[in-house]
Amino acid sequence: MFGFLKRWGLKRALRKALKRVKMEPSPANTAELISCYVDLGMLDEAEDVGKQAKELYPLSVKVNDSVRKLHLMKYDGEIRRLRGRLKE
Repeated sequence: MFGFLKRWGLKRALRKALKRVKMEPSPANTAELISCYVDLGMLDEAEDVGKQAKELYPLSVKVNDSVRKLHLMKYDGEIRRLRGRLKE
């Protein structure tokens, strides 16, 4: 039950973030959108938005931090798998 409510809240936050980015495009709003996608586990969409955001706002600290967090989450499983193979 709580998982449903949490996911519903995250989807609601995603809709709000999408609306904000369309109405007022800025690095802060775009970084928030990326983090919403990451929170929902939609890493491919977050990566697409991150690539576009880095082109539009190359010097933005918030966008760069969000993209860095995305890459850490995306490749964390692969890093763990490779570390396990090194230990063998």
